[in-house]
Amino acid sequence: MRQAHKIVRVILGNSDHPSLEVRLAFMHLLRKLLAQVFAYSLLRPQVRLKVDRSLVDFLDRDLWDTRLVVMFFHEPWTEPTPLQVQNLRSYLETGGQILCVHSPTASCKKNPDFTALLGGTFLGHGPIGTFRVSRVSGAPGASLPNHPLEPFDLTDELYTHRLEPGIQVEYTGSSDQGTHALAWVHRVGDGRVYYFSPGHLVPTFRSRRVRILLRRALSSLVS
Repeated sequence: MRQAHKIVRVILGNSDHPSLEVRLAFMHLLRKLLAQVFAYSLLRPQVRLKVDRSLVDFLDRDLWDTRLVVMFFHEPWTEPTPLQVQNLRSYLETGGQILCVHSPTASCKKNPDFTALLGGTFLGHGPIGTFRVSRVSGAPGASLPNHPLEPFDLTDELYTHRLEPGIQVEYTGSSDQGTHALAWVHRVGDGRVYYFSPGHLVPTFRSRRVRILLRRALSSLVS
C-alpha cells in the first residue's frame, strides 16, 4: 500500500463534457472530501493536489509518489500507447488507488485495454432522467456494511457498460431504461478502482447522499 505517498493526482480534462460548471462543482466537492478523509487518517499526511488537463500528460508521469488518482474527464479521441496503459496497470498492481467518476469509461474508444482497467467500457445512455439508486445486498465495496445508504432518487445520465469479469457492483441505478451497474470496485493486483457513473449535472455533486457515497469510497481507497 502507498500509505506514505502524499500526492493526489486529478485528471480533469478540458473538453466540454463534463461542462466547466460541472467540473468546478466536482473539484469543490473533491477538495472538501479529501480534507475530511485525510483529517481522520491516523497518519495525517500533508497531501498535495496536482491536476492534469489531459490523460496523455498523466499517463506519461512516474506515479511512484502518487497516493490516489482521481479521474473526471471525457477524451473519446485519445489513444494511449500500450506502454502508457502498462504504466497505469503497474501503478494499480503495486497498490495504486483510483477514484473514477462518470465519463472516463467512455474515453479511449480505440484502446479498450484502458477502460478494461477501470472495470467497464461505456456502451450508451438514454436521456437525462431520474433513477433509483440502490445498494446491492451483501456488496463488499466501500460502504459501511452496518450503515448502508437507503435507496434514493437521482437525476442524471444512467450509463450502461460492458463490465469486466470479477468486478464487485456496489450500487445499481433503476429506471424505465432498466437496471444498470452504477458504482463498482475493480481490483487490479494490489490496487483498486472505485467507479461511480453519475456526474453529468451540478446537482449530482450537491446531493447529500452522493457526497456520503463518494466520501466513503475515498475513505476506503486511502485507508
